[in-house]
Amino acid sequence: MEFNRSLILRMISFLIGFSLLLYIFSETDGKLIDYISEIGFDVFIVLFLTYCSILVFDIIRLLYVFHPYKGEVTLASLRGAILAPSLNMLLPARAGDVNALVTSKSSSWAVGQRTRNLVLLRLTDVMILATFSFVLINFYFSNWLLVALMVCAMIGYVLAFKYLPSMVAKFAGVLNFEIGDASKNKVTSGKYVSSLGLSFLFWIFQGSFTYFLIISMGVSDIGFIAVISILSFATLSKSLPITPGGIGLYEGILAISLSEFGSIESAAATSLALMDGVFRYLFTSIIPWVFLTVFPKPKGGEEE
Repeated sequence: MEFNRSLILRMISFLIGFSLLLYIFSETDGKLIDYISEIGFDVFIVLFLTYCSILVFDIIRLLYVFHPYKGEVTLASLRGAILAPSLNMLLPARAGDVNALVTSKSSSWAVGQRTRNLVLLRLTDVMILATFSFVLINFYFSNWLLVALMVCAMIGYVLAFKYLPSMVAKFAGVLNFEIGDASKNKVTSGKYVSSLGLSFLFWIFQGSFTYFLIISMGVSDIGFIAVISILSFATLSKSLPITPGGIGLYEGILAISLSEFGSIESAAATSLALMDGVFRYLFTSIIPWVFLTVFPKPKGGEEE
């Protein structure tokens, strides 16, 4: 009975997401078809290569938090990290992260330490996204308020370091990761700063993809910083457990934000948001599996 209830809830969640996508599509007023017809081969290749770079950087981030030394990375752990973005999108419960964690057993770090490193990375992702989202305040209030909030964010980063052990423990509970004794969750300042840096660069790259997509469609009235802040705000919506992977919800909030904060005409903003979501879903679902063809499955029982 429990399995059936879970399955029904998942189906309802999927139907909500699919319904949201249909509604968003209906609001494009034919603009989406026009944009798709305008995408040339050169634009598609640049989008594809940009997203490949994003996925490669994400793979490097995972290997960094799982292995203290480059020589420890085996073919099995590399394949696990490659599949992580795709499995995280296609399957529930952070399946990609769990798979990458399991296949990183060649690391000299204990599994508890690797799990804490992973949770810290996901936590700093949220912190960076929230910080970028603060920029949206500038659209309604003075620059001085934005500066004040950014200063507060920097102070918050410093204060957060003091409470990282308990924060990591609580965030691990949200992600359903087992990290053992919370008293062992000590994080060095170097690891904290490096995790923040990796998250900062990763979301800058993510914003670059959306920004290039927008300007490729002839929309040039929006700045790069605005796109990153809008993307961050929309990405945070994925944490709401309403639809699988935030499908429909992400595109809807991105469309509203592009129109409201980016001064982009409603049909154009909706079309761009839908294209961004579809490209991300397709690229994240397919590209990692293409990468795997370069790294054949290891022999000797090391499986994903």
